[in-house]
Amino acid sequence: MTISTSTLKFKAIIFDLDGTLVDSLFDLGSSMNKVLLRHNYPIHAMDRYRHFVGNGMRKLVERALPNTFEHDIEFYLDELLTIYADNCLMKTQTYTGIEALLQQLKDASIQMAIITNKKHELTDKIIEDLLSDFTFEAVMGDLNDGKRKPDPYHTLAVMETMGVRPSEVLFVGDSNVDIETAQNAGVESCGVLWGFRTKTELIDAGATYVVEKPSEIFEIIH
Repeated sequence: MTISTSTLKFKAIIFDLDGTLVDSLFDLGSSMNKVLLRHNYPIHAMDRYRHFVGNGMRKLVERALPNTFEHDIEFYLDELLTIYADNCLMKTQTYTGIEALLQQLKDASIQMAIITNKKHELTDKIIEDLLSDFTFEAVMGDLNDGKRKPDPYHTLAVMETMGVRPSEVLFVGDSNVDIETAQNAGVESCGVLWGFRTKTELIDAGATYVVEKPSEIFEIIH
């Protein structure tokens, strides 16, 4: 049954990718650990990487490397990107309930988009493999233009593409970066608890809503 968007609170949802739609922590962490092992640096437990991701691959490298001396970040970043490109789909998968949610949104004619700080080409690769059954009006990864979240530049551009006002958009993500992006773009936000960060972080960041499972997102907009 098709639901009229005129009866819904939001006409569009913008999703983060990692920690929101897909669980990519192992592939990200194990790829970075391979870089560290190559250079005899200490590696990190997977749970530690929950606090390293969210601000782009360069920041992941900065956080994972030992901080006792200066590093050529770009050198290690290039290594990480090469390794991760070959391993980004080893264990990465959609979270339970995400595909059902996306189908509900599709059936309700809710426009969907993805904005992530992951490199754009890697973003496309993951979406093509795991989320190809769904239509996204826009997919924006890191384009090396300095406009990564929480900068609202791409969020505002995507909203213009979709033809929606800020009051008609919900931004969904798992970290303070996503909540701050929503605030900077003037839209409401929904923090998810199945991702990489904590409920406290999301609440402290000012999330409009906090949910424990994907089905609750549809309840918010319905």
